[in-house]
Amino acid sequence: MIRVDAQDAVCPQCGYRFRTEQFERILPFMRRPEKQWESRLTLRQRLWGVLRFPAVAFWDIAHEPDRKGPLLIFLGNLLAISLWYVAMVNHIVNPAPGLVWGFTGVLFVLCLFYMLLNLFYFGVIHIIVNLSGREGDLSETFLLGQYALLPFLFVNLLSFGLLMLFLPYTTSGYLAPLYLNPIWLVVYGLASLALLWGAVLISMGIRERYRLSTGNALLITFSVTVFVIVVAILVRATVIPII
Repeated sequence: MIRVDAQDAVCPQCGYRFRTEQFERILPFMRRPEKQWESRLTLRQRLWGVLRFPAVAFWDIAHEPDRKGPLLIFLGNLLAISLWYVAMVNHIVNPAPGLVWGFTGVLFVLCLFYMLLNLFYFGVIHIIVNLSGREGDLSETFLLGQYALLPFLFVNLLSFGLLMLFLPYTTSGYLAPLYLNPIWLVVYGLASLALLWGAVLISMGIRERYRLSTGNALLITFSVTVFVIVVAILVRATVIPII
């Protein structure tokens, strides 16, 4: 027999909805879809749905996760972050070959850091969800999470454009104007906002996949996201001075 808590909005086994949660009344875009799942959305519909109808999209993704969409988003974010360094090198007048290789090394470290941060981010979310008594597969949490990082991809591409426009030109011997320019505050601010919005999105995915309440899902994802943002800022400030 499945034990149902009085605070549960949905059955933890079958997903039957008992009531509309307060969060769904306050934030209508988070309201669980009324229509039952009939057939899986296409990849294009899922990508568009994440941006336009997130509750419907993540309801669908949670019921039948795929790998192609998450892989494309993950690789897209790696590429978009790499373009930041293209912008920086593009603003160095006659860069020396050694400097270009140096930037390549920093880029490699950044990409590795992004991959490890992904594993840490979704791993912690998964552990907390499991500790709440809702067991599942880590890979499913990771696949759901990548869809939530779709806005982060667009922000990273926008940041590339901002860096191309506002970074000053400098010489190989004086790189401080590149990595101390105020435009980086805008870039990191936009990235943080995109991650916070991603926390809202992934909360819709894990609440469906693990039969959580909207409030509990938001509490988990926001707590972990804020922690990850702080960690990323500290790493940027102490370990990698040129990102």
